[in-house]
Amino acid sequence: MRYSIIRIGKDSDPQLDGTSFVGVAKLDNSGEIPIVVPYGVEIDDVISDLDVSQKDQYSFLRRYVKAIQKALSSSLTKERLEEKAGIHNPVAAVNLLHDYLSMGKFIEYETVSGLSGKGKIDFNQTIKRVRPTMVGESFFYDQFVTRKRIEAEESFVADVQCNVINHFMGHGGVVLFGQSVSIPIRKIDFTDTTVVELTIAKLRKELTNTFNSRKENIIRWSISYLEGLRNLNDKEKDGGNWEYAIIASTLWEVMIDSVLGNQTERDKTKYGKTYEFTEMRDGSTYKRGRPTQHDTIYEDDESLIIIDAKMYGSPLDLLSEKVLGKQFGYYEQAKLVKSKEHEKKNIINILVLPYYRKYDSQYFQTRVVLDPHTPTKDDPYKIIYLFEYPANELIDDFYYGRKRSGFLIEQFKKLIQDPGVENFLERRGCQYVFSEMPENNYYDSWHSREVNELEDRPLE
Repeated sequence: MRYSIIRIGKDSDPQLDGTSFVGVAKLDNSGEIPIVVPYGVEIDDVISDLDVSQKDQYSFLRRYVKAIQKALSSSLTKERLEEKAGIHNPVAAVNLLHDYLSMGKFIEYETVSGLSGKGKIDFNQTIKRVRPTMVGESFFYDQFVTRKRIEAEESFVADVQCNVINHFMGHGGVVLFGQSVSIPIRKIDFTDTTVVELTIAKLRKELTNTFNSRKENIIRWSISYLEGLRNLNDKEKDGGNWEYAIIASTLWEVMIDSVLGNQTERDKTKYGKTYEFTEMRDGSTYKRGRPTQHDTIYEDDESLIIIDAKMYGSPLDLLSEKVLGKQFGYYEQAKLVKSKEHEKKNIINILVLPYYRKYDSQYFQTRVVLDPHTPTKDDPYKIIYLFEYPANELIDDFYYGRKRSGFLIEQFKKLIQDPGVENFLERRGCQYVFSEMPENNYYDSWHSREVNELEDRPLE
């Protein structure tokens, strides 16, 4: 199978606006499956699973699609998916595949009865239907009505099970599952919305009439997959482009939260701020908004790191009042909370963006963002540091379940020891306190240059 790679966030592609989807697109007649990757992913334009030279890239592509699967399993992620996208539930299809490979096609049994000299006797039917022979004063039955289970010639549930698996395999499932599976079966036309609707309705009826746990699971997984397919086929919902996908910015936020955060109880509003809105028509109608939400935080005995993650636009496009104003608000709220709790900690504000080669080196950048509304003397620590995470690296870290917050802190410690940065922080009056500092410093590109960007002014 060949997979054509579509990159979002480049000048030649549609603008990445915060609601752009990434994932596996619908199979067309070209024989290729388009896979849309986030901004900053480094991969060839076309990947073939048969090309030995692309073995590592194909392996990464599989991990990327499985990372989407992992992100989609989050209830928070499901809430944020736009309904019009018609998202499949790839997890349901994978469950069906595991079930099929371990137990085979679902077998439906039916009970038949008949006359026989051996077998499980149905006493009630035998008394009603068979004339006994009199032997003395006793009745003697030389034949009985017996019951036995036989495999049904047709099973609607098994037909749907196999058709869902075949559909999934033919529409990108092989890259998610890692192997190709094709089951000979009478085909059900899932491109017809009416057929999908009728299939779902019939499955629901079957579900109410069974107590077989395996059958119940197969039906539920099939319904979950088909409900996404039904939306996908509904052109009025503008859903004809995706098999399974996730909003690019949501995927980025979920991965950053998993890899860099350490909240035991996830609370995205811990340092958020609630705003009130007034209707201008009469000047008296107030509406209380939801608290703003940071993407994740890392906190230990020394530091509180507020992390916001963005995956729309380019790094330069993101530096706007709309985006950064909220993040400065998180810092203010954190400072207020720590003051009330009488805790003295390093409060560090970091905006995590995807790294792309045409910009600076990866990780912490030679640019910072300052609040133009707050003079340096009032709050020298009111700084947003830019951290650019290579997309390939983050996808692998998320897929393998790695925690990289320690790496982030070490990178920050090295950053503030760089002579150029150290000079800038001293001019502002900043002094971050850590119990241990690394001895070496490898921000060599900062040593021989004036850090002109790091002045007391907003980034142009």
